Amino acid sequence: MDLYEQHGFESTREGARFLGMNRSMLDRILTGKTQMHDPTRIHGIAGRLGAPPTLANQLFHLAVQTHDSSASGFHAPSWRDGGLGGPPFKIMEAAADRLDILELTMVTGLLQTEAYIEAQMKADPLATDEKIARIKQYKILRQEKRFGEESKRAPEIRVVMAEQCLAGIKGQDFYEGQVEHMLDMVERHGIGIYILPMEHEANLVLTRPFTIMGFDNPGSWEVVFMESYQGSEWAEAEEAVAECRRLYMLVLKACIELGAYIGC
Repeated sequence: MDLYEQHGFESTREGARFLGMNRSMLDRILTGKTQMHDPTRIHGIAGRLGAPPTLANQLFHLAVQTHDSSASGFHAPSWRDGGLGGPPFKIMEAAADRLDILELTMVTGLLQTEAYIEAQMKADPLATDEKIARIKQYKILRQEKRFGEESKRAPEIRVVMAEQCLAGIKGQDFYEGQVEHMLDMVERHGIGIYILPMEHEANLVLTRPFTIMGFDNPGSWEVVFMESYQGSEWAEAEEAVAECRRLYMLVLKACIELGAYIGC
């Protein structure tokens, strides 16, 4: 509320116009009539009003808790969770209007078949049966939220994969099934899947996979999620997001479509 009032809007109509959202929805938020808040919308509003990233993240987590009846109000922020990306990643990815994904070593989790998931986990010498089952369940749920019948919209997704992602599994018995699944996702969901040839110089500047998540409400804004074995990180500053966007578009121009790569 303080962030909003600092802008001195003469009316909620003016405030809603500035935020790019419905006036009645803004009024319900400001008056407290809305008890359950959309985390991505709250995060976007905070950013649009000039909140620093740390505060916007805290507001995001508070909004998440309005959907959790067991929330104590003392949940620790998890924007740097490792492993599976943490709760914010799952929520943000499912709610995003656009996803631009860059992968360097593996097929993105959104497009992995169950056979791929199982083979990937079993290759990990530290993986237990319990961990394999847990991660498999997580990835399947992640796919359902993005592509299932309950998904709020047809997703707009582009996936750039370094050729190593496919070359590394070409001799595996699940390879053909994985490729067929991706081609089917292109056909059914209009996903763009592009392969960066190993010999292209663009590989020299790629050090880390990332996902650019785009949102249309309130207004148009983007956030970047980067993950590695050392942990996850979010980039929200306008300059940092713009740099990732420029890199993504540079790499995309060097790619060929999956169908052409496979030869079909």
